[in-house]
Amino acid sequence: MKYYSIGISDDPKVIGYYPQLKFKKDYNPSLSDGYYNVSNNKFPDFVPNYELELHSKANLVNLLPLYPEGKGLLVDEKVRQILKKHCLPSHAFYPMKLHHKGNILDYYWFHYIPNDFWNLIDSDNSYAEVVKIEKGQVSVIKKIKIRSLDQINQEKNIYTGRTPIRLGQLKMFTEFCQYDFYKTGAFNHIIISEKLKNALEHNDVTGYKVKLFEKITINKLDSK
Repeated sequence: MKYYSIGISDDPKVIGYYPQLKFKKDYNPSLSDGYYNVSNNKFPDFVPNYELELHSKANLVNLLPLYPEGKGLLVDEKVRQILKKHCLPSHAFYPMKLHHKGNILDYYWFHYIPNDFWNLIDSDNSYAEVVKIEKGQVSVIKKIKIRSLDQINQEKNIYTGRTPIRLGQLKMFTEFCQYDFYKTGAFNHIIISEKLKNALEHNDVTGYKVKLFEKITINKLDSK
Protein backbone atom coordinates (compact mmCIF):
# COMPACT_ATOMS: atom_id res chain seq x y z
CA MET A 1 0.00 0.00 0.00
CA LYS A 2 1.23 3.49 -0.84
CA TYR A 3 1.13 6.30 1.71
CA TYR A 4 1.29 10.02 1.17
CA SER A 5 2.25 12.90 3.43
CA ILE A 6 -0.52 15.48 3.65
CA GLY A 7 -0.25 19.11 4.66
CA ILE A 8 -1.99 22.44 4.29
CA SER A 9 -1.60 24.08 0.90
CA ASP A 10 0.69 27.11 0.71
CA ASP A 11 -0.31 27.94 -2.87
CA PRO A 12 -1.68 31.53 -2.95
CA LYS A 13 -4.02 30.53 -5.78
CA VAL A 14 -5.57 27.92 -3.48
CA ILE A 15 -5.62 29.61 -0.08
CA GLY A 16 -5.88 33.23 -1.23
CA TYR A 17 -4.09 34.79 1.74
CA TYR A 18 -1.56 33.82 4.41
CA PRO A 19 -1.95 33.64 7.33
CA GLN A 20 -5.47 32.34 6.80
CA LEU A 21 -6.69 32.32 10.40
CA LYS A 22 -6.66 34.11 13.72
CA PHE A 23 -8.64 33.85 16.95
CA LYS A 24 -12.04 35.53 16.75
CA LYS A 25 -12.06 38.91 18.43
CA ASP A 26 -13.18 38.59 22.08
CA TYR A 27 -12.57 34.80 22.04
CA ASN A 28 -10.44 33.72 25.00
CA PRO A 29 -8.50 30.50 24.28
CA SER A 30 -7.34 30.30 27.92
CA LEU A 31 -10.80 29.71 29.40
CA SER A 32 -11.40 26.33 31.05
CA ASP A 33 -12.96 24.94 27.86
CA GLY A 34 -10.74 26.93 25.49
CA TYR A 35 -8.20 25.87 22.90
CA TYR A 36 -5.16 26.08 25.18
CA ASN A 37 -6.69 23.60 27.64
CA VAL A 38 -6.88 20.76 25.13
CA SER A 39 -3.88 18.43 25.27
CA ASN A 40 -2.11 17.01 22.23
CA ASN A 41 -2.04 13.58 23.83
CA LYS A 42 -5.48 13.08 25.34
CA PHE A 43 -9.10 13.97 24.71
CA PRO A 44 -10.72 16.54 27.01
CA ASP A 45 -13.68 15.70 29.24
CA PHE A 46 -15.50 18.71 27.77
CA VAL A 47 -16.53 19.91 24.32
CA PRO A 48 -13.96 22.58 23.43
CA ASN A 49 -15.08 26.13 22.79
CA TYR A 50 -13.14 27.18 19.69
CA GLU A 51 -13.75 30.20 17.45
CA LEU A 52 -11.59 31.42 14.59
CA GLU A 53 -11.82 34.10 11.95
CA LEU A 54 -10.82 33.44 8.34
CA HIS A 55 -9.11 36.44 6.76
CA SER A 56 -11.40 38.31 4.38
CA LYS A 57 -8.93 37.79 1.52
CA ALA A 58 -8.53 34.07 2.21
CA ASN A 59 -10.36 31.55 0.06
CA LEU A 60 -12.91 29.29 1.67
CA VAL A 61 -11.46 25.79 1.40
CA ASN A 62 -12.52 22.40 2.77
CA LEU A 63 -9.45 21.75 4.87
CA LEU A 64 -7.71 24.29 7.10
CA PRO A 65 -4.91 24.29 9.67
CA LEU A 66 -5.55 24.75 13.35
CA TYR A 67 -4.63 28.09 14.85
CA PRO A 68 -2.15 28.05 16.48
CA GLU A 69 -0.66 25.03 14.68
CA GLY A 70 -0.89 21.56 16.14
CA LYS A 71 -3.48 19.31 17.74
CA GLY A 72 -5.18 18.25 14.51
CA LEU A 73 -6.91 19.82 11.52
CA LEU A 74 -10.02 21.82 10.68
CA VAL A 75 -12.43 20.18 8.24
CA ASP A 76 -15.83 21.03 6.82
CA GLU A 77 -18.78 18.65 6.68
CA LYS A 78 -17.75 17.19 3.32
CA VAL A 79 -14.30 16.19 4.57
CA ARG A 80 -15.74 14.91 7.86
CA GLN A 81 -18.03 12.55 5.96
CA ILE A 82 -15.14 11.34 3.80
CA LEU A 83 -12.94 10.67 6.82
CA LYS A 84 -15.72 8.81 8.65
CA LYS A 85 -15.78 6.26 5.81
CA HIS A 86 -12.10 5.46 6.34
CA CYS A 87 -10.06 3.86 9.10
CA LEU A 88 -8.84 6.47 11.56
CA PRO A 89 -6.86 6.37 14.82
CA SER A 90 -8.60 7.41 18.05
CA HIS A 91 -10.26 10.70 17.21
CA ALA A 92 -13.05 13.21 17.78
CA PHE A 93 -14.79 15.79 15.60
CA TYR A 94 -15.53 18.85 17.74
CA PRO A 95 -17.92 21.45 16.28
CA MET A 96 -16.33 24.89 16.08
CA LYS A 97 -17.26 28.31 14.72
CA LEU A 98 -15.46 29.75 11.74
CA HIS A 99 -16.26 33.42 11.08
CA HIS A 100 -15.84 34.71 7.54
CA LYS A 101 -17.13 37.97 6.07
CA GLY A 102 -19.91 38.28 8.63
CA ASN A 103 -21.03 34.65 8.36
CA ILE A 104 -20.57 31.81 10.83
CA LEU A 105 -19.57 28.60 9.06
CA ASP A 106 -19.81 25.10 10.52
CA TYR A 107 -16.43 23.42 10.62
CA TYR A 108 -15.03 20.67 12.84
CA TRP A 109 -11.87 20.36 14.84
CA PHE A 110 -10.55 16.93 13.86
CA HIS A 111 -8.54 15.93 16.95
CA TYR A 112 -6.74 12.59 16.64
CA ILE A 113 -4.35 10.60 18.82
CA PRO A 114 -2.48 7.66 17.25
CA ASN A 115 -1.88 5.81 20.52
CA ASP A 116 -0.52 2.53 19.11
CA PHE A 117 2.41 3.76 17.01
CA TRP A 118 5.10 2.18 19.16
CA ASN A 119 3.32 -1.19 19.11
CA LEU A 120 3.10 -1.20 15.32
CA ILE A 121 6.67 -0.16 14.51
CA ASP A 122 9.33 -2.75 13.74
CA SER A 123 11.97 -1.00 15.83
CA ASP A 124 14.79 -3.37 14.82
CA ASN A 125 14.45 -2.22 11.22
CA SER A 126 13.45 1.43 11.66
CA TYR A 127 15.88 4.28 12.09
CA ALA A 128 16.29 8.01 12.40
CA GLU A 129 19.03 10.02 10.75
CA VAL A 130 21.33 12.67 12.16
CA VAL A 131 22.08 15.10 9.36
CA LYS A 132 24.58 17.88 8.90
CA ILE A 133 23.44 21.10 7.27
CA GLU A 134 26.30 23.04 5.74
CA LYS A 135 26.30 25.64 2.95
CA GLY A 136 22.78 24.67 1.96
CA GLN A 137 23.69 20.99 1.64
CA VAL A 138 22.29 18.19 3.81
CA SER A 139 24.28 15.02 4.46
CA VAL A 140 23.55 12.02 6.68
CA ILE A 141 26.24 11.55 9.33
CA LYS A 142 24.65 8.92 11.58
CA LYS A 143 21.74 6.47 11.77
CA ILE A 144 19.98 5.72 15.06
CA LYS A 145 17.60 2.85 15.69
CA ILE A 146 14.13 3.95 16.78
CA ARG A 147 13.26 2.37 20.13
CA SER A 148 10.76 4.55 21.97
CA LEU A 149 9.23 7.99 22.19
CA ASP A 150 11.41 8.92 25.17
CA GLN A 151 14.53 7.81 23.34
CA ILE A 152 13.74 9.85 20.22
CA ASN A 153 12.87 12.92 22.28
CA GLN A 154 16.20 12.59 24.08
CA GLU A 155 18.00 12.34 20.73
CA LYS A 156 16.19 15.49 19.57
CA ASN A 157 17.61 17.32 22.58
CA ILE A 158 21.12 16.12 21.72
CA TYR A 159 21.08 16.77 17.99
CA THR A 160 20.04 20.35 17.34
CA GLY A 161 21.00 23.36 15.24
CA ARG A 162 22.95 22.36 12.14
CA THR A 163 23.01 18.68 13.11
CA PRO A 164 19.31 17.87 13.68
CA ILE A 165 17.62 14.50 13.73
CA ARG A 166 15.01 13.46 11.18
CA LEU A 167 13.09 10.35 10.21
CA GLY A 168 15.12 7.92 8.13
CA GLN A 169 12.90 4.89 7.54
CA LEU A 170 9.87 3.35 9.25
CA LYS A 171 9.09 -0.33 8.92
CA MET A 172 5.67 -1.14 10.27
CA PHE A 173 3.99 -4.45 11.04
CA THR A 174 1.09 -5.52 8.85
CA GLU A 175 -1.53 -4.34 11.36
CA PHE A 176 -0.60 -0.80 10.36
CA CYS A 177 -2.17 -1.35 6.92
CA GLN A 178 -5.64 -0.83 8.36
CA TYR A 179 -5.12 2.93 8.75
CA ASP A 180 -6.07 5.45 6.09
CA PHE A 181 -5.01 8.44 8.20
CA TYR A 182 -2.14 8.45 10.68
CA LYS A 183 0.61 10.50 12.29
CA THR A 184 4.09 9.15 12.83
CA GLY A 185 5.09 9.16 16.48
CA ALA A 186 7.74 11.73 17.45
CA PHE A 187 8.39 12.83 13.85
CA ASN A 188 4.96 14.38 13.20
CA HIS A 189 4.48 13.37 9.59
CA ILE A 190 0.75 13.24 8.83
CA ILE A 191 0.17 10.49 6.29
CA ILE A 192 -2.81 9.13 4.39
CA SER A 193 -3.42 5.99 2.39
CA GLU A 194 -3.76 5.99 -1.37
CA LYS A 195 -7.42 5.06 -0.83
CA LEU A 196 -8.08 8.24 1.17
CA LYS A 197 -6.01 10.35 -1.22
CA ASN A 198 -8.16 9.14 -4.11
CA ALA A 199 -11.35 9.89 -2.17
CA LEU A 200 -10.22 13.47 -1.46
CA GLU A 201 -9.37 14.00 -5.13
CA HIS A 202 -12.61 12.41 -6.36
CA ASN A 203 -14.63 14.76 -4.15
CA ASP A 204 -12.68 17.87 -5.21
CA VAL A 205 -11.50 18.66 -1.68
CA THR A 206 -9.50 21.90 -1.48
CA GLY A 207 -6.92 23.36 0.87
CA TYR A 208 -4.33 20.59 1.10
CA LYS A 209 -1.25 19.20 -0.64
CA VAL A 210 0.09 15.65 -0.80
CA LYS A 211 3.39 14.00 -1.64
CA LEU A 212 4.36 10.35 -1.88
CA PHE A 213 5.74 9.27 1.51
CA GLU A 214 8.61 6.93 0.76
CA LYS A 215 9.92 6.61 4.30
CA ILE A 216 7.50 3.82 5.26
CA THR A 217 7.31 0.13 4.38
CA ILE A 218 5.24 -2.73 5.77
CA ASN A 219 6.80 -5.86 7.26
CA LYS A 220 5.22 -9.17 8.10
CA LEU A 221 4.72 -9.79 11.80
CA ASP A 222 7.01 -12.81 11.83
CA SER A 223 9.88 -10.91 10.23
CA LYS A 224 11.09 -9.53 13.54
